[in-house]
Amino acid sequence: MIDFSSLDCPVCAARFAAGDDIVVCPVCGAPHHRACFAQNGQCAHAATHYTGAQYKRPEPEPLPETAACPRCSHENNQSDLFCAHCGLPMGEPAQPTPPSWPFAFGGEMEVILSDPLGGVRPDEEIDSVPAADIAAFVGPRSRYYLPRFLLMFRQKRKFSFSLPAAVTHSVWFLYRRMFWPFLLFFGLTLLVFFSSAAIEIHANGGNILAYLQSFFSSTAADVPISNTVSNLLLLFSFLGYVIMIITGGFGNHIYYKHTIRKIKQLRIQFPDDDAYHAALKEKGGAKMGYVAVLFSVLMLVPLVFKIFLKI
Repeated sequence: MIDFSSLDCPVCAARFAAGDDIVVCPVCGAPHHRACFAQNGQCAHAATHYTGAQYKRPEPEPLPETAACPRCSHENNQSDLFCAHCGLPMGEPAQPTPPSWPFAFGGEMEVILSDPLGGVRPDEEIDSVPAADIAAFVGPRSRYYLPRFLLMFRQKRKFSFSLPAAVTHSVWFLYRRMFWPFLLFFGLTLLVFFSSAAIEIHANGGNILAYLQSFFSSTAADVPISNTVSNLLLLFSFLGYVIMIITGGFGNHIYYKHTIRKIKQLRIQFPDDDAYHAALKEKGGAKMGYVAVLFSVLMLVPLVFKIFLKI
């Protein structure tokens, strides 16, 4: 049986459907609805019958060479089974974006591990900055940061727990090239440390050399500590935990604000698109070298003191 389902009746222009009563012109072979053929009284192509031309099926429209991914809009080859950008199987419906707030109370965690943008569309704007530009600036960890940035922007949230920022305090800011937050939290950490040291020196009779020898050696100074001094030391220890809570709870938001501000500055500074995208990769990302220098200095300081104090 001949399939006419992809053809249109030349009289009524309606697409043939399964079960339609169809007749074929005996001269040229053109299909018609039986009722349309009877109503027209002749073949719709009767005027060309004298030429001997035969009916030909219309050529199907060529398929486009590329197909847009339903989730991230990336253009893929028609033969691709999966999106080259986010990994979604071609032809499947898009997943809801962005993922619901990770670790939020009452939320569900839906991180799309195969998507380098964490399920956020490249053309999605976060505070007037395209997600693709943010990903270029952030670097390989875009899958983690982009969904959080988008929800911080949409829901005006500031709290977003970051374990690396909580554990490493100011060092995480240096690693992410946020120099002012690094100086602020590193300065607060030093303030807490030196305040505790000043209290212990005072309890040690003001003998700084004895305190340093005790601090850099494995033996603790046998000095009685009053309840007041003990409480003050406990207070400064508590302040250290407060710094940890602040950096861990609000580090992602600080990084979000830093990222948006830097990208907008780079867009103004580099109006040329090629130079702009090159600057995003150069000025963004993380820098382990800064952390290595910091730890080298922190390790060098006690070594110098030990040599000086001959411990």
